[in-house]
Amino acid sequence: YQALLAQEAAVIIDSSAAQAERFLAQQRLRLEAGQGSELEVLRAEGSRGTQVERALSRFLPAEAND
Repeated sequence: YQALLAQEAAVIIDSSAAQAERFLAQQRLRLEAGQGSELEVLRAEGSRGTQVERALSRFLPAEAND
């Protein structure tokens, strides 16, 4: 069970990180095109770690209960 949970967590964390990277790339493109701001890019950069932390937090409490 723990191995399956770890595999699922890895998939979700990887997906969250990839989504955050795509969002950051979009914000950088918007900035370059004059449609976005530096603040939006900074927020996207900050959200990368936050998304991974949220994904991790989904699994840490579940493991503590087993």
